[in-house]
Amino acid sequence: MGKQIKIIQLSEMEAKYLNRIINKRTSPQQLVLRAKIIMMTSQGRTIREIMNTLQTTRVTISKWKKRFLEQGLDGLADLQRPGRKPRYSAEIRHKIAAEACNPPPGRTHWTIRDLARHLKVDRGLVERVLKAEAIKPHLVKYYHHSTDPEFETKC
Repeated sequence: MGKQIKIIQLSEMEAKYLNRIINKRTSPQQLVLRAKIIMMTSQGRTIREIMNTLQTTRVTISKWKKRFLEQGLDGLADLQRPGRKPRYSAEIRHKIAAEACNPPPGRTHWTIRDLARHLKVDRGLVERVLKAEAIKPHLVKYYHHSTDPEFETKC
């Protein structure tokens, strides 16, 4: 017989929530596994039974049981990860946005490639910044009497 683990006492609300996760077809499988571990622990199953039934490891069972005991249902969610650091600073992004609104002498607007070459940055970065800021250098307003916002640009 496997080692008995401390039984988790679930409230009625917690049990309903975990069952909803388990039975919902669109639940992420990672979350379903975590919910099943907690449910089986609350039913008094042994570690070996849980390991064999869910095809998981002792470490995984211990991790999610501990997180649930410390944080409740919120402990079953993934933690935030730091992610990749920005490759370009906010200063460069502001420079791109500002320069896009000031075309070179003798031209009506910048092209993405020309602006990227001028600022010595990646063309994709220029494209992403202009899209994020909704800047459309090719739609610069010259002269019109309309108050239609379609004619307005960020430049």
